[in-house]
Amino acid sequence: MKDTDPINAQYLLDLNLTEEMTLEQAEWLISISRFVELQDGEHLADPGDKIEHTHIILEGMLEVYNSVGGQFLLMARYEKGGVTGLLPYSRMTHVQGKARAEGYTRLMLLPKSCFPEMAKRAPALIQRLVEIMLDRTRDSTRTEQQREKMISLGKISAGFAHELNNPASAINRAATTLKDAFDKAVETLEKTGESGLNKDAWYRLRVLLDEIDHGEKEDLSVLERSDEEDRLEDLFEDWGIENSYAMADELVEMGLKAEDVDLLAGEANKEALPEAIGLLTQLATLQATIKEVKNASVKISDLIASVKSYSHMDRSPEMELMNIEEGINHTLTILSNQLHEKDIQLDLQYDKSLPKLKVYVSELNQVWTNLLDNAVDAMEPGGRIIIETTDKGEFIHVNIKDEGRGIAPEIRSKIFDPFFTTKNTGAQGLGLDIALRIVRLHKGDITVESRKGETCFTVCLPKEIKT
Repeated sequence: MKDTDPINAQYLLDLNLTEEMTLEQAEWLISISRFVELQDGEHLADPGDKIEHTHIILEGMLEVYNSVGGQFLLMARYEKGGVTGLLPYSRMTHVQGKARAEGYTRLMLLPKSCFPEMAKRAPALIQRLVEIMLDRTRDSTRTEQQREKMISLGKISAGFAHELNNPASAINRAATTLKDAFDKAVETLEKTGESGLNKDAWYRLRVLLDEIDHGEKEDLSVLERSDEEDRLEDLFEDWGIENSYAMADELVEMGLKAEDVDLLAGEANKEALPEAIGLLTQLATLQATIKEVKNASVKISDLIASVKSYSHMDRSPEMELMNIEEGINHTLTILSNQLHEKDIQLDLQYDKSLPKLKVYVSELNQVWTNLLDNAVDAMEPGGRIIIETTDKGEFIHVNIKDEGRGIAPEIRSKIFDPFFTTKNTGAQGLGLDIALRIVRLHKGDITVESRKGETCFTVCLPKEIKT
């Protein structure tokens, strides 16, 4: 970057920074400014540099890059007449990204020291620069909010893929088991046709299958299970059944006991008992596998439904009536992989009498995501999260408590500030800032209380939003 000759006043007026600018104002601005030129690829500023000028693009193009997740991404391009750098009333002190020339570029640098005098000499220009700053802030906030959503979506996608993989794998395994069990059942049916099972024996088989499918399975200790297997194995050996240990193990696993199976001996011919037990085992395996396939497919459907509700897919972006509990539950489903990885226990204390609230559904789900993600991150494996909803008259409170490390008193006042973070994972430090903005959009607020071993974020939402 090197200094270059000033421009004339008419050139500045032709940039049309503001229609109210006079020739006299233009001449004054030129007299206090510095003029520089950059060659293609040359940097005007780098992260950490002090920022002391407003940059007006006279020729060429200036590209601005910000660091995202450890790499620099293009955020904006400023062509002839564009304005960037420090603007009036901005609190920026240092450059956060990079600014580089795209092709040969000339700039006019207005020093920040001129802002007070500019307010007197060229108030219309000050007003225009403030408008540019507000537009830039809104665009930056919108972009960062979308980026934070994409970061959350990345975490969610990983967990969602993991959660979908489990039932999908279960269906694949079950399909293989179904085929094997079906082939064995056909073979056994052929044999029972030869040895003969009477009507009463078939009825007893159906009763046992129904008990396996719908009965309450007793939770046995290791010793109790071993005793049941021994009793069944002895029974099968008396009946001359081969592979008695494996059959006993399978039927006890399904919830049957020796006395249940012994009822078959009174209904079936002794010669048919081995085939009857084999058929019972195979049909019970088929039955259990069919149930596994059904449960896995239901799990996939529930996950997809949760994602659609969480993201508000195929729905209007307008405010809608929604049960707060429903939104939290969908978010917990989406985050289930993170919860499982750390073996986090959930204690849900919902007030079932709460009315529905009119909210921006996907935005509010983003609040629960950011708060819960922070809670999981703050805890050691095996911790507990308590989610409590309560009626507070004109408001509803949602408390999200974790048993984590707590928030140090010296940083508690900063946690809602944009870009403030204690994480070392490339986080942008926007999660709580975005959560607070969304809750305030709903005319509510977020407060926090914290000590070592317990942090509680309280989201306060009005039952009726007064616009």
